[in-house]
Amino acid sequence: MTLPEKVGFLTQRPGVPRLGIPTVGWVEGLHGVAMGRPGNWGWRSPVTTTAFPQSIGLAETWDPEVLHQAGAVGGYEVCYLFQSPK
Repeated sequence: MTLPEKVGFLTQRPGVPRLGIPTVGWVEGLHGVAMGRPGNWGWRSPVTTTAFPQSIGLAETWDPEVLHQAGAVGGYEVCYLFQSPK
């Protein structure tokens, strides 16, 4: 990715059409992928996603492995959302 594309990926509407990565709509991932229930963000038919404690609560665990596991779950869910029909 180019530098502007990398910076653009830090926004709430990530995507790089040049590389075939579609814009996925509004995404917030501080404590899970907020594109589905219960927040009801995203598509008209939201997909249920995992919600973890707010970022300050995750940080207070002082357990890097737990944070890696939470990040892995979020990453898996985002990959699933890219493949789901919209």
